[in-house]
Amino acid sequence: MPSNFKVSSDIDTFLRKQTRQEAADYLGLEIPPAVWGDITGTLSNQSDLQGALDAKAPIADATFTGTTTIPSADITTADFNAGETDGGELSWNNTERTLNLATGADTTIQVGQETVMYCRNKTGTDILNGQVVKIVGAQGDTPDIELAIASNTEEAHRTLGVATQTISANSGKGFITLVGKVRGLDLRLLNGFTEGGLVYLSDTTAGALTPIKPEIEVEIGHALRLGQNNGTLGVFINNEAAVHELEQTVPHNTDSVVICNDGDNIQDKYDEAVALATGGLYGYADLIVMSGSYSGITGTGINNVSIIGVGNRDHIEIGGITLDVNYHLIENVNSDISITSNYGDIKNVYSGFNFSILENFVDIIDCSASIFLSYVLNYGLIEGCESRGLNRGFGGSIGSSNHGTIKNCTAKGFESFGQQDADGVTENCTGVDRAFAGSASNLDFSGGQGVQGTYKNCVAGNLSFFGHNTTTNGVKTVEATYINCTAAANSFGFVNTVGAETHFSGKAIGCTSGNNGFFNSVNGNTKILNGAILENCIGGANSFAKAVSSDNEGVILRCRTGTFGSSAFSVTGTGKVRLCLDGNYGEVNLG
Repeated sequence: MPSNFKVSSDIDTFLRKQTRQEAADYLGLEIPPAVWGDITGTLSNQSDLQGALDAKAPIADATFTGTTTIPSADITTADFNAGETDGGELSWNNTERTLNLATGADTTIQVGQETVMYCRNKTGTDILNGQVVKIVGAQGDTPDIELAIASNTEEAHRTLGVATQTISANSGKGFITLVGKVRGLDLRLLNGFTEGGLVYLSDTTAGALTPIKPEIEVEIGHALRLGQNNGTLGVFINNEAAVHELEQTVPHNTDSVVICNDGDNIQDKYDEAVALATGGLYGYADLIVMSGSYSGITGTGINNVSIIGVGNRDHIEIGGITLDVNYHLIENVNSDISITSNYGDIKNVYSGFNFSILENFVDIIDCSASIFLSYVLNYGLIEGCESRGLNRGFGGSIGSSNHGTIKNCTAKGFESFGQQDADGVTENCTGVDRAFAGSASNLDFSGGQGVQGTYKNCVAGNLSFFGHNTTTNGVKTVEATYINCTAAANSFGFVNTVGAETHFSGKAIGCTSGNNGFFNSVNGNTKILNGAILENCIGGANSFAKAVSSDNEGVILRCRTGTFGSSAFSVTGTGKVRLCLDGNYGEVNLG
């Protein structure tokens, strides 16, 4: 027995010890460490080990406290949806440096780099990968979507995201990318896309992407990779900044502003604006017209209401604007125009059929129509406009006159750009046959009127610049100045009617004509009067008053003709020809 063995009569105290270690401590004994040998047989034969194992929590519902360390493991894919058909697989994406989560809906999400939403297609056609969508409702916590378009501010605000898969028609479901990458798109350089460049929602084609910033700007994201079928779009929708800025220009109706939205009766809104202008603080009002399709506007008396379209002009369709006397701006609308007297600027108006103003005293800029100002008395500026149809444009009808300026305009109808007075200027304009006061039958020669004013840098077809005088009721005198103008054959005062006679008392400098140009005649008579000057001009064969029934009493200086020999030019009386060239570049000096 050890010398330090403790004998006690309190056996009961010893027996109440709960553990082996407590009993050893009570007796003053030291328990040596256990030495385990190999386990043989079944666990049920190792009673101590079995008891210890039975006390452990089963791994199926284990609860751990403190810090638990799991040795590293090479896990390729973890399936969190075992037993289902597909989806739930999680794997590493080494390219994007994140985890791929398979959704089982033909879409893989890059964890932490994409935000998507599961939506329902409410349209009757498939929504394709890469098309932009808007939210139109919801059912059972699932948003309903349709294709988006930036045609107006309301549509722009509803833009949700970009389809990242094909979503079947008639309530098919699929994922929309709100933030992240959409791949497999047609983003080609030839269509204007650039790597890193902004991509916008189209304002003309629903769901489409465009590299061109529309009037109402909805940024969809950036083109990250170009390709026909392998382009990548980085989606980050921004439909707030530009739309907010646009809306601030017309926040609400005020004491001088009336807003007309799609679906409103535009005549009622116009009448409301007239009432504001008539009895209001300022004496004028603005009618702001948003994108939409409207009936027409008719105003009587003096109009003090500006009519201003906001958005894409082609989407602001008004069924005609008819006014008696207009004193205010009309801008950025798609509408026919009919005004008796105009004292207000008109800008950026597209007329499907007729743009008619009988008197104009101000600026008409960047407008067009099939019939554009067929009759007009113009005292203002007409610039950058187009007459698209085959009718006379820009005052081509008799009774018209240009007292102001017409420049940078184009007409496709014969006999366009009609009469102008001595103060009128027409420059940088393009017409076709019988243009630029081309036909005598459309001009008024009474009261000192005729072919007057200045034409600069204009281009025309045959019989132009008074090349079509078929009248036989007296001499018609051309007093105009032509500078750097070009026309086809039989132009600049050509006459081919027996009994018709044209005289020229003006100037032609740096101009070009085809055959029979510059006051030549085949039938009838022409005369270049004393004091008239033709300088640095080029004519085709039989030009410069060469015919037997043509006379030159003026000065022809440094000009060239297509006719050969010294008889290529002629002089009569005071006429002179100096330093001119015939068809062989032989110098001709006469008189």
